[in-house]
Amino acid sequence: MATVGMMNEAYFTGRKEIVAWIQGKYQPSLQKVEDLHTGAVYCQIIDSIYPGTVQLSKVKFNAKQEHEFLHNFKILQAAFAKNKLDRHIEVEKLSKK
Repeated sequence: MATVGMMNEAYFTGRKEIVAWIQGKYQPSLQKVEDLHTGAVYCQIIDSIYPGTVQLSKVKFNAKQEHEFLHNFKILQAAFAKNKLDRHIEVEKLSKK
């Protein structure tokens, strides 16, 4: 697997491009990058990369409160662990509106 350096074009993708990609693949109602704070789309992305490792039936897609966001991020962290992805998720930063 090839590594992606810091100067790769992927690091220079604009917000509008990211939102358009997510709208097309996962959540058509997404309006801005900040709407990802629920964690639901992150769960969908990981499940599309590693099929079946995220329990999508447990993801709260209509999350409105912080405890629901945290629930989604716990599901995401479990999927990371299941796939041996050693990454720390800064839930506090990602779950704030």
